Amino acid sequence: MDLPKNLLGFPVEEEGQLSLKGFPVFFSTQYEVKTGKIGSVDCLFVSPRNDTQLIPLMKTVARLQADLYRPCVVVAPLSSYQVRRLTEEGVAWVVSAERFFLPFLGLSLASGQGERRRPSAYLTPQAQRLVGHIIDRSWAGKSTSEVADLLGKSLPSVSNYFAEIARIAPEVFDSRGRARLVAELSPRQVREAWRALEPFLPSPCRRRAYLKAAEGVDVWFDRGLAQAGLTALSATTMVGDDPWRTYAVSSFQELDALMTATDAQEVEEGDGPDALIEVWSYPPEAPNGFVRDLPLYLSLRDRGGEDPRLDDALEELAERIGL
Repeated sequence: MDLPKNLLGFPVEEEGQLSLKGFPVFFSTQYEVKTGKIGSVDCLFVSPRNDTQLIPLMKTVARLQADLYRPCVVVAPLSSYQVRRLTEEGVAWVVSAERFFLPFLGLSLASGQGERRRPSAYLTPQAQRLVGHIIDRSWAGKSTSEVADLLGKSLPSVSNYFAEIARIAPEVFDSRGRARLVAELSPRQVREAWRALEPFLPSPCRRRAYLKAAEGVDVWFDRGLAQAGLTALSATTMVGDDPWRTYAVSSFQELDALMTATDAQEVEEGDGPDALIEVWSYPPEAPNGFVRDLPLYLSLRDRGGEDPRLDDALEELAERIGL
C-alpha cells in the first residue's frame, strides 16, 4: 500500500530502500524496509511482502529499532485485531490517512477522532531509569559520580543524562561547589517534576513475548526473574493477576537465552501462555523481587481504561509514588 503524503499536518517522505545486510535473511525476504521521515523525525517504514504475521513482524520491528535507533512504522492493511495488538505493544502503524498510530510523535487517529500532542523526543533509556530514582527520591543527594556507580555507567555518560533531564526539569538537580547532585525534592516539587517529565517517559517495555514452556508453568518460578506487569501490581493492590505471570528482562539476547534454557515457544495471548516476558529498554531493578514502582506504572499506564479495577490500582500506585 502507498503511504499518505500527510498525517495530521505532518509531511510524510519516503527516501529509499534500507540495506538489511547483517540482519537475518528473512528480514529482506519477508519485509520491504524504507527510510524516511514523518515531520522532522527519521523513521523506518516496514511493509510485509506477504500476509502480515504478528509475532515475526513484532520481532523484526523490535530488532530494527534496537539496532538502528529509529522508530519503525508498519505500513500495511491490518485487521482490527492486528491494530489492537500493535497498539498494545506501542508499535507505530499506518493503514491510511484516516487510521494511524504514531506514538513517537504523540499522534493517534484510530477511530475517526484524532488526538495531537506536542511532538517530543523521549529521554534515553538510562536517563529514564535515572528519572525513576529522582521521582521516588531514592537517590536524593547523590552526586554524578555516585549515580555513575549505581547505574554502572561512565561519568561522562551520566553527565549527559543529567543534562538531558535538566533541559526539561532543571529543578531536580542541585549543586554543591562544582559537584552536581540529585536534589532533595519536596512532595510538591516531585509532582511538578513529574508533570514536566512525563511526556518524555515512554513505557520501558520494548516488546512482550507470550511463552509456553515444555515443562509447564513451574519452570519460571526458580529463575530469579524480576516480576513485572499485573503480577507486580497485584502484589500490592487489589487488582487480580493475569492467568500467567509476567516477568521483565533487559535485552533481546536475555529473552532468547531464556527461551532456550526453558525450551519455550512464543505463542499468541489466546493460546494459553504460562508466562509473559517483557523486554525492557533498561535493566529492570527488583530489590524485593518486583520491579520498582515508577517503571511499573509507566509499563501499565497505557492499559488504563481497560478495567475500572486496573484504573483504581494504577491510581493507588501513582499515589504511593507521589505523582
